Amino acid sequence: MVPQLRFTGRISLFSLSDVKKILVVSLAALLSACAPSQMGVGVSAPQVMASPMTPVTVRPGQALYVRYSYPRTLLKVDDAPFRALEIDFGSRDNSSNVHSASSPVSWLSVTPQDLPPGVDVALAQAFVAKEIVGTTHPSSGATSVNYYERVWVTLKVTAAPTARAGAPKVGTLVYSHDGTQSEVPLLVRVDGGGTGSPSVQ
Repeated sequence: MVPQLRFTGRISLFSLSDVKKILVVSLAALLSACAPSQMGVGVSAPQVMASPMTPVTVRPGQALYVRYSYPRTLLKVDDAPFRALEIDFGSRDNSSNVHSASSPVSWLSVTPQDLPPGVDVALAQAFVAKEIVGTTHPSSGATSVNYYERVWVTLKVTAAPTARAGAPKVGTLVYSHDGTQSEVPLLVRVDGGGTGSPSVQ
C-alpha cells in the first residue's frame, strides 16, 4: 500500500460580524492585489479565488464564474464523502506533483443575502476534494502527499445592466445541506468601468 500523509486544514473561529469587519478594513489591500483576469467566463473555466475572503468585482451586465475553496469544517461537512475519494498517484502534472482528487456533489445549495442591488449569486457546481498541497519524492521509497479536505464551490455572480457601481458590500451566503446551514461572508463590488460581457447562460 502506498503511504500517504494526511493533514486536514484548520480555521480560526470568528463570528460573522467579526469577519465582515476584517473584510471591510482590509478592502483596499485586497482590491489592489486583484489583477484583472481572463478567467471566469464559464463554469468550466472559473476565476479561482485566492481565499474565501477574496472579493468579487463584477460589472453591470456581466456574469462571472468564480470558484472558492472552503475547508470542509467551514461548511459543516462530515468526513464521509472525503473517505470515498481515492488519490491517483499515477495522475501527475509536468512537475510530477500528484493531482488533487475530487468528486461532484448535488446535496449542497446556497441562498444569498444582503448583496448589492441588482447582483445575484447562484451555485453553478460543487465538489468535495482532497486538495493536494505538497508531493514528496524521496530518494528511496514511495511518494507521499499532503492534502486538505475542501469543498470547491463555483458560483455564478450576475450583475443586472441596471446595477449601480458603488462601494463594496459584504453580503452573506447561506450554504445548506442535510438540514445544516453555514453562513459565509462574500464581499461584492459593482465596478463602474462600463458594461461587461453578455451574461453566460
